[in-house]
Amino acid sequence: FNALGMTIPFEEVKCPSCYLGDNFLELGTVQEKIRLQCGDMCTRSDYDAFEKYYLLREDLSNTQTDILFLFADWMLSKDVCNGCSAIEYFMYEFYEKDLGERQKFICRGYRQHELCSCNDYSMLDIVNNKKLFNETFREFICRDWMDLSEADPEAVIRFLLKHKSAVVKPNSGFQGKGVKLLNVNTPEEAKALAATYAGRRMVMEEKVNQEASVGKFNPSSLNSIRVYTFKGKSEVPLIMGAAGRFGRPGSIIDGLQGGGMSAIIDAESGIVVSDAVDAKNKRYSNHPDSGVRFRGFQYPRWERVREVALKAADWIPGARHIGWDIVINSEGNVDLIEGNTEPDFDLIQIQDQKGKMYLYKDMVQEFKAYEKEEIIKEGFRLHAMPVRECMYTMKTNKIHEMMDAVKHHIEGERQTISVISSLPHQELMREFFSDDPVAVCNWQGIVKGYAGAVPEECHFPKADSCIMLFALEYIKGFERFLTDVCKSVDKQMTIVCRPYDKEDDPYERWLKRRFILDFTEDFLVREMKARSFDMVAAEKICSSPSVTIYHFRKA
Repeated sequence: FNALGMTIPFEEVKCPSCYLGDNFLELGTVQEKIRLQCGDMCTRSDYDAFEKYYLLREDLSNTQTDILFLFADWMLSKDVCNGCSAIEYFMYEFYEKDLGERQKFICRGYRQHELCSCNDYSMLDIVNNKKLFNETFREFICRDWMDLSEADPEAVIRFLLKHKSAVVKPNSGFQGKGVKLLNVNTPEEAKALAATYAGRRMVMEEKVNQEASVGKFNPSSLNSIRVYTFKGKSEVPLIMGAAGRFGRPGSIIDGLQGGGMSAIIDAESGIVVSDAVDAKNKRYSNHPDSGVRFRGFQYPRWERVREVALKAADWIPGARHIGWDIVINSEGNVDLIEGNTEPDFDLIQIQDQKGKMYLYKDMVQEFKAYEKEEIIKEGFRLHAMPVRECMYTMKTNKIHEMMDAVKHHIEGERQTISVISSLPHQELMREFFSDDPVAVCNWQGIVKGYAGAVPEECHFPKADSCIMLFALEYIKGFERFLTDVCKSVDKQMTIVCRPYDKEDDPYERWLKRRFILDFTEDFLVREMKARSFDMVAAEKICSSPSVTIYHFRKA
């Protein structure tokens, strides 16, 4: 905390021994314990994020509850509380709960590393991409829609004039970001909007008119239903929970982060069984604007809502943990709006302040054990590569040590250098190669490009030397990707990656990120030689995780 410019009277801080195990009290002062637990992860940005959510909680800020005490409590306990984030610490009122009670909540860490890892990464784009989602789940979609990326302006004009009101969504958006409602009264307005949106990577959908009783809560937003499903070892999808979301006047967004509120729905009956709560933990027995009572409200067509959620969950074999957003339209039809592969659990945990870990833990453990048996039986080969960015976790000093080694291998006078890296490392690359022109390619965009159909070909900047940082062994479409990169390089390539080592525990490594198990050092050397690059040096730079720098020169 000295590095953050803060002072805490540490002798007054009371820390449960279970934060760091039974020997906690033998580890020195509280400040030393915090440093031991948090290490380099305790940064000013962590504090700034924490402070933002603290200030939203009037019950704390008005009583002058010391934010530094709470911040220390969060930093010490978050890793043993299922990866609790700053916003979750306040949403779930962890400052009033003991450690055992906190561990009953599904928090960000458990959600990302345990629940979401149950999904087959090959299906992520199908669910998360709005265009692919609408195409795949067309049987459950009642609204008209069009793909703007392939639409000409005339088609967009016809769509707008037909429906008068339409919603545009980015293909890869989330939490309502980038969603806009378009209202059209004249051909001129339709023409202007068509010029703006035709050709963009978005979808346009007709505005859904919702069922009257649901619309009474707030008519401006689409008051959707979130249904959580999970498919375990039995391959039979189950409904794990449900929540209703309600917006505020003038907003088309109903989610908590968009200013809305949510209430728990009994998943069997479709009856709301709690008051509604917003992101500031303010509770409402009735909607604050319309006055409609939450508790006891019966959703119409609930059996059909359940049927749509369960059928959609069974539609794609690899979709095991999904949060489905569903709406009942004015004609009584159940319309599937979208799916979420990493749904937050605040919608079903914030209202009653009770953790829902008990719903998932045994099923997830059973599935992971079954999955391990299947992996071993299949010889550790995996064909469904991830589409997400993957990076290794290294301390800052290790990153600098690695870059010193990389720079040592780049030979010659002033030259052009291309760097294929993830966004957090781009400025670091420019810092290390400040004397040379550097072109940086975003690794995340490239991974998505080669994992899917778009773009068919990535064009990398021409350069004398290329440095490829991280996760080459995770990329889908690897051979085509490597060919395209090699075409862009005139002299030499440095590749930082983690080949499969027989000493690794393949199952533990596979759990963290699905990887190409055939990606050995021999495999990499052979593939590069086939593209006219010979290996001239290899240096193991880090043992945990095991990372190696390979240097190749064009033949």
